[in-house]
Amino acid sequence: MRRRRRSGAGLCCAAAVALLLVLAPAASAEGDWGSKADFSHLNVSWKDDAGNPAFFEVFKLPVPVQGATTPDGRQCMVGQPDGSPNTVECPVPHVASGQVTITTTQSMPCSGIIGNEVSEDGSTYKPQANITSRNSCGGTGQVSPCDCSKVTAFLNDFGVFGAHSTRIQFVVHARLTCTPGTGTGCKGRVAVLSPKGANFVSPGHGKILRLGCAGPCNKTTGLHKTLQYVALVKKGKRTVPNPDFTPEGRANTTKKIKLSLSCFSPTGVIRPGKVVTMAVHFDKRGNVDYKKSDLNGDGKPDGKQLK
Repeated sequence: MRRRRRSGAGLCCAAAVALLLVLAPAASAEGDWGSKADFSHLNVSWKDDAGNPAFFEVFKLPVPVQGATTPDGRQCMVGQPDGSPNTVECPVPHVASGQVTITTTQSMPCSGIIGNEVSEDGSTYKPQANITSRNSCGGTGQVSPCDCSKVTAFLNDFGVFGAHSTRIQFVVHARLTCTPGTGTGCKGRVAVLSPKGANFVSPGHGKILRLGCAGPCNKTTGLHKTLQYVALVKKGKRTVPNPDFTPEGRANTTKKIKLSLSCFSPTGVIRPGKVVTMAVHFDKRGNVDYKKSDLNGDGKPDGKQLK
């Protein structure tokens, strides 16, 4: 028996809850789960092995959880009680069995196993029999559509234009990973926010450029796109270069470029993106200093140009 432990994440509300709330059929002795959509919206039935009423039910999935809810509208806590993104704890109304709808950030394997524990006293946990799949998997063990697993990105190949120009060019390198499964592939998106005071002029115009990426199932695919931004300000009736972005103005400074890295679900729904901040450091001549820049968003100087 394990005593309940709450991480700091338990002080906040769970991430987004399930979009659909569908009651599952009666649970088997061990509990079971099914999905009629894209295997990221799961209808889970659970049961206390001893038939005792419970206060909390914990589910441990093989994929990260986005959110969960009970039929009576109770919000579940992602990451509780062990801090894992694959774990979710649901409060239940002192009953011996029930249902929960769980939304995951990527598709569950068709015949995937969900581990679970139950708290009968509100303070300790008892391990329970695994929750098994009730899906028709055709004997393959995996018939769910392939899904976008992750999108990563970094920047390189910065170029400058002229002694008084604020125009900067760089290349976004993105990598999209698709899980195994059925279908032709998966999709993701990279949204790029220009530095404060600048606007993109290529391949489109505005503060934000959205770059789509797609790739085949069970592979990682690369995307490379060249972008340019300029920084202009009004001076009376004229539009002139922003002095903070000329070679002299940007020398020995750092400009921030933010990227939002998002996956689409197999049904085409955009998921919340991971935001990373790239720090572009300029040397005394206004050129990019790759050693002092952080162009993959890991919070550390790169030490060299990334390839």
